[in-house]
Amino acid sequence: MHMGFPTFVTLRDLRMRQAVVLLTNSGLSLDKIVHGVGYTSRSSFFRAFRKIHGSHPSEYGNMRNVVESSSNTWDLLERL
Repeated sequence: MHMGFPTFVTLRDLRMRQAVVLLTNSGLSLDKIVHGVGYTSRSSFFRAFRKIHGSHPSEYGNMRNVVESSSNTWDLLERL
């Protein structure tokens, strides 16, 4: 356990944070991001993503222009 949360919750949250960074900043395909953050199933990733963020991962891909226009990396991290 980390900070009072079960290990799987902590791992899921870390994966979802990394997924958001990749979706908004990398230009990688959704399949590469799904596998890159440790999911073997798109449906499992989508379910976890929707549970954490309340939306489909493709909506975060649309934020890419916002991220590219940001000159401060800390602004990006605060949005997560």
